[in-house]
Amino acid sequence: MAGALAALAAVFTAPAFARAADPALEALRERDAYVSPRVAGAAAADREGDLAAAAARLDGLGRPVKLALVVGPVGAPSLPVYVRRLAAQLHYDGTIIVTTRGRAIAAAGPRSTAEMTRALRGERVGRIVDPVARLARAADVAAPPPPDLDAEARHSALVLLTLAVLGGAWAAAIGLGHQGRRTRREITEARGRARVCADALRARTIALARRPDLPQDARSHVEHALGVYADAISALPEMTRLEEVASFAPRIREALDDIAATAATVTGEPAGADPFAGLCGIDPAHGVAVTSPEPGGGRPLCEACRAAAERGEALTPRMLFEGGEAVPFDAATYDPVLRPDVVR
Repeated sequence: MAGALAALAAVFTAPAFARAADPALEALRERDAYVSPRVAGAAAADREGDLAAAAARLDGLGRPVKLALVVGPVGAPSLPVYVRRLAAQLHYDGTIIVTTRGRAIAAAGPRSTAEMTRALRGERVGRIVDPVARLARAADVAAPPPPDLDAEARHSALVLLTLAVLGGAWAAAIGLGHQGRRTRREITEARGRARVCADALRARTIALARRPDLPQDARSHVEHALGVYADAISALPEMTRLEEVASFAPRIREALDDIAATAATVTGEPAGADPFAGLCGIDPAHGVAVTSPEPGGGRPLCEACRAAAERGEALTPRMLFEGGEAVPFDAATYDPVLRPDVVR
Protein backbone atom coordinates (compact mmCIF):
# COMPACT_ATOMS: atom_id res chain seq x y z
CA MET A 1 0.00 0.00 0.00
CA ALA A 2 2.77 2.38 0.94
CA GLY A 3 4.53 1.59 -2.34
CA ALA A 4 1.38 2.33 -4.33
CA LEU A 5 0.89 5.64 -2.53
CA ALA A 6 4.50 6.58 -3.20
CA ALA A 7 4.12 5.78 -6.88
CA LEU A 8 0.92 7.83 -7.07
CA ALA A 9 2.62 10.74 -5.34
CA ALA A 10 5.48 10.55 -7.79
CA VAL A 11 3.05 10.86 -10.68
CA PHE A 12 1.45 13.98 -9.27
CA THR A 13 4.70 15.62 -8.22
CA ALA A 14 6.57 14.90 -11.47
CA PRO A 15 7.12 17.96 -13.62
CA ALA A 16 4.26 18.63 -16.00
CA PHE A 17 6.60 18.59 -18.99
CA ALA A 18 7.48 14.97 -18.20
CA ARG A 19 3.82 13.93 -18.11
CA ALA A 20 2.57 15.78 -21.17
CA ALA A 21 3.44 14.66 -24.65
CA ASP A 22 5.32 17.38 -26.50
CA PRO A 23 5.15 17.03 -30.30
CA ALA A 24 7.89 19.63 -30.76
CA LEU A 25 10.30 17.65 -28.61
CA GLU A 26 9.63 14.44 -30.52
CA ALA A 27 9.94 16.18 -33.89
CA LEU A 28 13.21 17.90 -33.01
CA ARG A 29 14.74 14.58 -32.00
CA GLU A 30 14.56 13.59 -35.67
CA ARG A 31 14.89 16.86 -37.59
CA ASP A 32 15.83 20.53 -37.31
CA ALA A 33 12.44 22.18 -37.77
CA TYR A 34 8.93 21.83 -36.40
CA VAL A 35 5.72 23.74 -37.13
CA SER A 36 2.62 22.92 -35.12
CA PRO A 37 -0.44 22.12 -37.27
CA ARG A 38 -2.48 23.80 -34.53
CA VAL A 39 -0.76 27.06 -35.45
CA ALA A 40 -0.26 26.78 -39.21
CA GLY A 41 -3.13 24.44 -40.10
CA ALA A 42 -2.96 22.88 -43.56
CA ALA A 43 0.16 24.91 -44.36
CA ALA A 44 2.18 23.34 -41.52
CA ALA A 45 4.16 20.97 -43.74
CA ASP A 46 5.14 23.71 -46.20
CA ARG A 47 6.03 26.17 -43.45
CA GLU A 48 8.11 23.49 -41.74
CA GLY A 49 9.89 22.94 -45.04
CA ASP A 50 10.71 26.66 -45.14
CA LEU A 51 12.23 26.44 -41.67
CA ALA A 52 14.14 23.29 -42.59
CA ALA A 53 15.68 25.14 -45.55
CA ALA A 54 16.74 28.00 -43.26
CA ALA A 55 18.24 25.55 -40.75
CA ALA A 56 20.10 23.68 -43.52
CA ARG A 57 21.61 26.94 -44.80
CA LEU A 58 22.93 27.86 -41.36
CA ASP A 59 24.17 24.33 -40.74
CA GLY A 60 26.16 24.60 -43.96
CA LEU A 61 27.78 27.73 -42.53
CA GLY A 62 28.78 25.97 -39.33
CA ARG A 63 25.95 27.55 -37.31
CA PRO A 64 23.63 24.62 -36.41
CA VAL A 65 20.12 25.49 -35.25
CA LYS A 66 16.80 23.83 -34.47
CA LEU A 67 13.69 25.95 -35.02
CA ALA A 68 10.16 25.39 -33.75
CA LEU A 69 6.80 27.17 -34.04
CA VAL A 70 4.67 25.93 -31.15
CA VAL A 71 1.30 26.60 -29.57
CA GLY A 72 2.90 27.31 -26.22
CA PRO A 73 5.49 26.15 -23.67
CA VAL A 74 4.26 22.62 -22.99
CA GLY A 75 4.60 21.89 -19.28
CA ALA A 76 6.76 24.94 -18.58
CA PRO A 77 5.87 28.25 -16.90
CA SER A 78 7.40 30.33 -19.68
CA LEU A 79 8.91 30.06 -23.13
CA PRO A 80 12.51 30.70 -21.93
CA VAL A 81 12.20 27.86 -19.42
CA TYR A 82 10.67 25.65 -22.09
CA VAL A 83 13.45 26.21 -24.63
CA ARG A 84 16.12 25.49 -22.00
CA ARG A 85 14.37 22.23 -21.14
CA LEU A 86 14.24 21.34 -24.81
CA ALA A 87 17.99 21.87 -25.13
CA ALA A 88 18.63 19.69 -22.08
CA GLN A 89 16.29 16.91 -23.20
CA LEU A 90 17.70 16.88 -26.73
CA HIS A 91 21.34 17.09 -25.55
CA TYR A 92 21.79 19.58 -28.37
CA ASP A 93 24.95 21.66 -28.69
CA GLY A 94 23.62 24.11 -31.28
CA THR A 95 21.08 26.90 -30.90
CA ILE A 96 17.39 26.13 -30.32
CA ILE A 97 14.88 28.90 -31.05
CA VAL A 98 11.17 28.66 -30.34
CA THR A 99 8.35 31.08 -31.10
CA THR A 100 4.58 31.17 -30.80
CA ARG A 101 1.84 32.69 -32.87
CA GLY A 102 1.65 35.48 -30.28
CA ARG A 103 5.23 36.63 -31.14
CA ALA A 104 6.89 35.38 -27.96
CA ILE A 105 10.37 34.10 -28.82
CA ALA A 106 13.12 32.43 -26.81
CA ALA A 107 16.49 30.84 -27.55
CA ALA A 108 18.98 28.54 -25.86
CA GLY A 109 22.44 27.65 -27.08
CA PRO A 110 26.18 28.27 -26.84
CA ARG A 111 25.70 32.02 -26.41
CA SER A 112 24.36 33.31 -23.10
CA THR A 113 20.63 33.89 -22.81
CA ALA A 114 21.21 37.56 -22.01
CA GLU A 115 23.40 38.04 -25.08
CA MET A 116 20.89 36.38 -27.41
CA THR A 117 17.98 38.29 -25.88
CA ARG A 118 19.77 41.61 -26.42
CA ALA A 119 20.55 40.68 -30.00
CA LEU A 120 16.95 39.64 -30.75
CA ARG A 121 15.55 42.81 -29.19
CA GLY A 122 18.11 44.97 -30.95
CA GLU A 123 16.98 43.60 -34.32
CA ARG A 124 13.29 43.83 -33.30
CA VAL A 125 12.78 40.24 -34.26
CA GLY A 126 9.70 39.95 -32.08
CA ARG A 127 7.90 42.51 -34.24
CA ILE A 128 8.02 40.33 -37.35
CA VAL A 129 4.44 39.19 -37.93
CA ASP A 130 5.06 36.00 -39.91
CA PRO A 131 6.27 33.44 -37.33
CA VAL A 132 8.34 31.48 -39.86
CA ALA A 133 10.10 34.63 -41.07
CA ARG A 134 10.53 35.57 -37.41
CA LEU A 135 12.29 32.28 -36.66
CA ALA A 136 14.48 32.49 -39.76
CA ARG A 137 15.58 36.00 -38.81
CA ALA A 138 16.09 35.00 -35.17
CA ALA A 139 18.35 32.16 -36.27
CA ASP A 140 20.56 34.56 -38.20
CA VAL A 141 20.72 36.88 -35.19
CA ALA A 142 21.05 34.41 -32.30
CA ALA A 143 23.23 31.61 -33.66
CA PRO A 144 26.94 32.06 -32.93
CA PRO A 145 29.16 33.18 -35.82
CA PRO A 146 30.96 30.50 -37.83
CA PRO A 147 34.03 28.89 -36.25
CA ASP A 148 37.38 30.65 -36.46
CA LEU A 149 38.49 30.58 -40.09
CA ASP A 150 42.03 29.45 -39.27
CA ALA A 151 40.72 26.60 -37.16
CA GLU A 152 38.25 25.76 -39.88
CA ALA A 153 41.01 25.70 -42.47
CA ARG A 154 43.08 23.34 -40.33
CA HIS A 155 40.05 21.14 -39.82
CA SER A 156 39.37 21.07 -43.56
CA ALA A 157 42.98 20.12 -44.28
CA LEU A 158 42.75 17.28 -41.78
CA VAL A 159 39.53 16.07 -43.36
CA LEU A 160 41.08 16.13 -46.83
CA LEU A 161 44.12 14.23 -45.60
CA THR A 162 41.91 11.60 -44.02
CA LEU A 163 39.91 11.28 -47.21
CA ALA A 164 43.09 10.83 -49.20
CA VAL A 165 44.13 8.00 -46.91
CA LEU A 166 40.76 6.28 -46.83
CA GLY A 167 40.10 6.66 -50.54
CA GLY A 168 37.70 8.53 -52.77
CA ALA A 169 34.61 6.63 -51.68
CA TRP A 170 34.17 8.84 -48.63
CA ALA A 171 34.51 11.97 -50.74
CA ALA A 172 31.90 10.67 -53.14
CA ALA A 173 29.56 9.90 -50.25
CA ILE A 174 29.97 13.40 -48.86
CA GLY A 175 29.37 14.90 -52.28
CA LEU A 176 26.20 12.87 -52.65
CA GLY A 177 25.08 14.01 -49.22
CA HIS A 178 25.53 17.68 -50.16
CA GLN A 179 23.72 17.09 -53.44
CA GLY A 180 20.86 15.38 -51.62
CA ARG A 181 20.46 18.30 -49.23
CA ARG A 182 20.54 20.78 -52.10
CA THR A 183 17.91 18.80 -53.99
CA ARG A 184 15.65 18.61 -50.95
CA ARG A 185 16.04 22.35 -50.43
CA GLU A 186 15.15 23.06 -54.06
CA ILE A 187 12.04 20.87 -53.82
CA THR A 188 10.95 22.61 -50.63
CA GLU A 189 11.45 26.01 -52.23
CA ALA A 190 9.52 24.98 -55.37
CA ARG A 191 6.63 23.75 -53.23
CA GLY A 192 6.63 27.06 -51.37
CA ARG A 193 6.34 29.05 -54.60
CA ALA A 194 3.53 26.83 -55.87
CA ARG A 195 1.74 27.04 -52.53
CA VAL A 196 1.69 30.84 -52.38
CA CYS A 197 0.20 30.88 -55.89
CA ALA A 198 -2.41 28.36 -54.76
CA ASP A 199 -3.21 30.62 -51.81
CA ALA A 200 -3.62 33.53 -54.23
CA LEU A 201 -6.00 31.36 -56.27
CA ARG A 202 -8.12 30.69 -53.19
CA ALA A 203 -8.20 34.37 -52.22
CA ARG A 204 -9.28 35.44 -55.71
CA THR A 205 -11.90 32.69 -55.92
CA ILE A 206 -13.46 33.51 -52.56
CA ALA A 207 -13.56 37.22 -53.43
CA LEU A 208 -15.37 36.36 -56.65
CA ALA A 209 -17.76 33.94 -54.94
CA ARG A 210 -18.82 36.65 -52.46
CA ARG A 211 -19.92 39.06 -55.17
CA PRO A 212 -23.71 39.51 -55.07
CA ASP A 213 -23.79 39.99 -58.85
CA LEU A 214 -22.04 36.69 -59.61
CA PRO A 215 -23.93 34.94 -62.43
CA GLN A 216 -25.17 31.44 -61.76
CA ASP A 217 -23.12 29.97 -64.60
CA ALA A 218 -19.93 31.33 -63.00
CA ARG A 219 -20.33 29.15 -59.92
CA SER A 220 -18.95 26.10 -61.72
CA HIS A 221 -15.73 28.04 -62.30
CA VAL A 222 -15.59 28.88 -58.59
CA GLU A 223 -16.11 25.24 -57.61
CA HIS A 224 -13.44 24.08 -60.04
CA ALA A 225 -10.88 26.61 -58.72
CA LEU A 226 -11.54 25.63 -55.12
CA GLY A 227 -11.09 21.99 -56.13
CA VAL A 228 -7.69 22.78 -57.63
CA TYR A 229 -6.75 24.61 -54.44
CA ALA A 230 -7.82 21.63 -52.31
CA ASP A 231 -5.77 19.29 -54.49
CA ALA A 232 -2.76 21.62 -54.21
CA ILE A 233 -2.67 21.82 -50.42
CA SER A 234 -3.03 18.05 -50.10
CA ALA A 235 -0.63 17.06 -52.92
CA LEU A 236 2.21 19.60 -52.67
CA PRO A 237 3.52 18.50 -49.23
CA GLU A 238 3.79 14.93 -50.51
CA MET A 239 5.83 15.79 -53.61
CA THR A 240 9.44 14.68 -53.44
CA ARG A 241 10.65 15.50 -56.97
CA LEU A 242 10.92 18.82 -58.77
CA GLU A 243 9.19 17.24 -61.76
CA GLU A 244 6.08 16.64 -59.67
CA VAL A 245 5.85 20.29 -58.67
CA ALA A 246 6.46 21.40 -62.26
CA SER A 247 3.75 19.09 -63.58
CA PHE A 248 1.22 20.45 -61.07
CA ALA A 249 2.00 24.12 -61.75
CA PRO A 250 -0.08 24.28 -65.00
CA ARG A 251 -3.20 23.25 -63.05
CA ILE A 252 -2.75 26.20 -60.70
CA ARG A 253 -2.03 28.53 -63.63
CA GLU A 254 -5.07 27.37 -65.60
CA ALA A 255 -7.31 27.84 -62.58
CA LEU A 256 -5.88 31.33 -61.98
CA ASP A 257 -6.50 32.29 -65.61
CA ASP A 258 -10.01 30.84 -65.52
CA ILE A 259 -10.95 32.77 -62.38
CA ALA A 260 -9.43 35.96 -63.80
CA ALA A 261 -11.43 35.57 -67.00
CA THR A 262 -14.62 34.81 -65.09
CA ALA A 263 -14.10 37.85 -62.87
CA ALA A 264 -13.51 40.00 -65.96
CA THR A 265 -16.94 39.09 -67.30
CA VAL A 266 -18.48 40.33 -64.04
CA THR A 267 -16.40 43.48 -63.45
CA GLY A 268 -15.66 44.45 -67.04
CA GLU A 269 -12.00 44.88 -66.15
CA PRO A 270 -9.31 43.12 -68.21
CA ALA A 271 -7.92 39.91 -66.80
CA GLY A 272 -4.30 40.13 -65.67
CA ALA A 273 -1.67 37.41 -65.45
CA ASP A 274 -0.07 38.39 -62.13
CA PRO A 275 -1.52 36.07 -59.46
CA PHE A 276 -0.81 38.65 -56.75
CA ALA A 277 -2.24 41.80 -58.37
CA GLY A 278 -4.95 43.37 -56.26
CA LEU A 279 -4.31 41.10 -53.28
CA CYS A 280 -2.75 41.94 -49.92
CA GLY A 281 0.92 42.77 -50.32
CA ILE A 282 1.77 41.27 -46.94
CA ASP A 283 0.33 37.87 -47.80
CA PRO A 284 -1.92 37.17 -50.80
CA ALA A 285 -3.68 34.53 -48.70
CA HIS A 286 -5.19 37.40 -46.68
CA GLY A 287 -7.42 38.34 -49.62
CA VAL A 288 -8.25 41.46 -51.56
CA ALA A 289 -6.32 44.66 -50.79
CA VAL A 290 -8.36 47.64 -49.61
CA THR A 291 -5.53 50.17 -49.95
CA SER A 292 -3.41 51.14 -52.94
CA PRO A 293 0.37 50.80 -52.95
CA GLU A 294 1.96 53.72 -51.13
CA PRO A 295 4.53 55.94 -52.87
CA GLY A 296 8.08 54.84 -52.28
CA GLY A 297 7.52 51.09 -52.34
CA GLY A 298 4.63 50.65 -49.91
CA ARG A 299 2.48 47.56 -50.24
CA PRO A 300 -1.28 47.30 -50.73
CA LEU A 301 -2.96 46.06 -47.57
CA CYS A 302 -6.00 43.97 -46.76
CA GLU A 303 -8.44 45.17 -44.11
CA ALA A 304 -6.72 43.28 -41.27
CA CYS A 305 -3.23 44.46 -42.24
CA ARG A 306 -4.41 48.04 -42.62
CA ALA A 307 -5.84 47.90 -39.09
CA ALA A 308 -2.57 46.44 -37.79
CA ALA A 309 -0.58 49.20 -39.53
CA GLU A 310 -2.84 51.84 -37.99
CA ARG A 311 -2.09 50.35 -34.57
CA GLY A 312 1.61 50.87 -35.28
CA GLU A 313 2.47 47.21 -35.78
CA ALA A 314 5.39 46.32 -38.04
CA LEU A 315 4.19 44.34 -41.06
CA THR A 316 6.56 41.88 -42.69
CA PRO A 317 5.59 40.29 -46.02
CA ARG A 318 5.27 36.56 -46.34
CA MET A 319 8.71 35.14 -46.94
CA LEU A 320 9.78 32.34 -49.25
CA PHE A 321 13.19 30.74 -49.47
CA GLU A 322 15.33 31.00 -52.57
CA GLY A 323 18.78 29.47 -52.58
CA GLY A 324 18.38 29.10 -48.82
CA GLU A 325 17.81 32.84 -48.34
CA ALA A 326 14.49 34.32 -47.19
CA VAL A 327 12.93 36.74 -49.70
CA PRO A 328 9.48 38.40 -49.90
CA PHE A 329 6.98 36.21 -51.73
CA ASP A 330 6.67 38.64 -54.65
CA ALA A 331 10.45 38.92 -55.08
CA ALA A 332 11.03 35.19 -55.56
CA THR A 333 11.96 33.77 -58.96
CA TYR A 334 8.87 31.95 -60.22
CA ASP A 335 8.46 29.41 -62.94
CA PRO A 336 7.09 31.34 -65.96
CA VAL A 337 4.06 29.05 -65.85
CA LEU A 338 3.11 30.28 -62.40
CA ARG A 339 3.94 33.93 -62.97
CA PRO A 340 4.15 34.71 -66.68
CA ASP A 341 3.80 38.46 -66.17
CA VAL A 342 7.32 38.77 -64.75
CA VAL A 343 10.34 38.27 -66.97
CA ARG A 344 13.45 37.36 -64.97
